[in-house]
Amino acid sequence: MSMESYELGDQNNDLFLKMNVGTAGIAVSEVYCLNGNTPLLISKSDKNSGNIKEIKFGKANEFKNKKLHFSSTINLLYLDPANWDQAAKTLDIRIEIKGGKDGLKKFNLSSNDLKIIKKSRILFNKEIHLL
Repeated sequence: MSMESYELGDQNNDLFLKMNVGTAGIAVSEVYCLNGNTPLLISKSDKNSGNIKEIKFGKANEFKNKKLHFSSTINLLYLDPANWDQAAKTLDIRIEIKGGKDGLKKFNLSSNDLKIIKKSRILFNKEIHLL
C-alpha cells in the first residue's frame, strides 16, 4: 500500500473527494478516515461500478493530520479465467481530492496499492495523509 499526502492549509475550507474504478470486473469501494485505531466510514461506492461520486466529506480543520484510506475489492470471477491477467493489467483507479491548499489533486493507481488473491480477486488500498 502506498501513502501519499494532501496539503489542507490553514483555511477551513470544504473538502471534496471522488474515486473512479475502471475494471472489467465487479468492484466495491469504500473510503474511511483514520484517526488512531478508529476508522470512520466516509462513503461507499454504488453497487457494481466501484465508483464513489464526488462528495463533500467535511471541513479542513476536522481532518488535519488524519488519513484517508481508500479501498476497493475487484471480483473477476464472472470473467473467463483466460481474461483475468488482462483485466488486472488494465485496471484503472483514480482518486481526486480538492478544497485544501493543494487545490485539485489527483492520485493514480500504483503497483504498491494492489494485492492479487488467487488471480480472481484484486484488493486495492491507498492511504492519503491530510497535512
